Amino acid sequence: MAAPDENLKEFFPKYNPPIRPHKHTCVGLGMEVMKCLKVLEKDFPGITKSMMLVSCDENIQDLVDYTTSCPGPQGFLIETEKDHVMVACHVRVDGRPGVFLSDLGYHISRVVTVMADRCYPHTGWFTQSDEPHCKKEYNYQFNLHNCNYVEWHERETRGDKVKERLSLVYVARAYLSAVQVTEKRNLVWDMKSLLARNPKGHLTAGIYFISKQKDTQLTMIFDGHNGKQRKKFKFETFLEVQKGKVEGKRSRGRSPTRWTDIIKATTQASIVQCSRNANDRNKWRRIAGAAVAKENVPSSTKSERLRRRIV
Repeated sequence: MAAPDENLKEFFPKYNPPIRPHKHTCVGLGMEVMKCLKVLEKDFPGITKSMMLVSCDENIQDLVDYTTSCPGPQGFLIETEKDHVMVACHVRVDGRPGVFLSDLGYHISRVVTVMADRCYPHTGWFTQSDEPHCKKEYNYQFNLHNCNYVEWHERETRGDKVKERLSLVYVARAYLSAVQVTEKRNLVWDMKSLLARNPKGHLTAGIYFISKQKDTQLTMIFDGHNGKQRKKFKFETFLEVQKGKVEGKRSRGRSPTRWTDIIKATTQASIVQCSRNANDRNKWRRIAGAAVAKENVPSSTKSERLRRRIV
């Protein structure tokens, strides 16, 4: 249904994005985690009321200025980004305050324990992913100047180069505007991705691309016979295939190459075989059946934040 507004500028402020099952960003994943953990209420009375969505501002440049200027991000008005969302649950261990953090938006498979005194059972530094080309390590700790914030330190090692990033999670209060702010923000980021991960958060397959006016490339990631493979394609190639303008390397007079042939040539396996290897078999079988039955592909940020999610 077409929107009654004449342009995006008028439409977007009024748009309320739906949170659909199995199509989650960090916002939907956080809500899903809280929903699943409600079953623990019988064994751990009060856990439902203790859980909440909390906001995260990423790539903090001046830690001291940010944490000491105001008690919380509400004092910054429009300056805060609210890039990310995760689930927090405040706890006390033998009278010592701490917080549990669950961040499936960044595919962290464990629940991180952050103690104010940084003593047991404080998680500390841990390895999030360790691939041949990249190793990522995370650490969470309460800020010494303002206990309303948890610092999220990330250390990324590529060869002999080490890059560090700092983000801040505001854990003092629940984040009530996750859908209206963070979810809508995700819609307009120029990097789009569809990723599959195993229960440990390791990337198994996916595609992503950065929306540009020129030279947009689509990157395909998959597990091959020689380990994880990455292939890049010009996005315009897929658009031309959809329009029926691309001829494959076949004998003269034969039919044009289908987009499924491109996938097969790239992965050395048919899309049907890929579907058999997928975790969600029923879903991928439906995709494979629809893809093989059609000759054309169906219609369907360059941000530091989303780059961090793709290992």
